[in-house]
Amino acid sequence: MTNYERVPSPYLTEDQLAERWGVSKRTLQGHRYRDKGRALEAMSGPPWVSIGGAVRYRLCDITAYEMRHHSTARCCA
Repeated sequence: MTNYERVPSPYLTEDQLAERWGVSKRTLQGHRYRDKGRALEAMSGPPWVSIGGAVRYRLCDITAYEMRHHSTARCCA
């Protein structure tokens, strides 16, 4: 095992994000379809990148998206 294999990936796959949020992959695909070409502020879903044809979500973008959509009515105690 090389050193870079031990470092956690800064990217999430579609499966990983769907599991994290408890939604279907189809939901994420729908967001990407609707958001294609839109500015970040106008997007309904999180930003994504395409690496070699594979869709990935940067973890920093996901946490920022979650913070923007966080409801103060709920507590994460």
